[in-house]
Amino acid sequence: MPWNHAPPQGDRKRIDFRALGHDIEIAMEVKWAKAAKINIKGDQEKLQAFLKARPQAFAFLCVFGRK
Repeated sequence: MPWNHAPPQGDRKRIDFRALGHDIEIAMEVKWAKAAKINIKGDQEKLQAFLKARPQAFAFLCVFGRK
């Protein structure tokens, strides 16, 4: 899959962004907050599974919105 190919909307199987270099591995889940309350459970579970498999890595959840 090309690097610029976006996964289907609602794809829950893959980390949104992952970077590896200089002996550092980073995972990032990105969420767009359309409402005042958001559900991050699935994102949190993906990041926790990532960290369990790679204890030396870093994981981030970034939430963006209009306000």
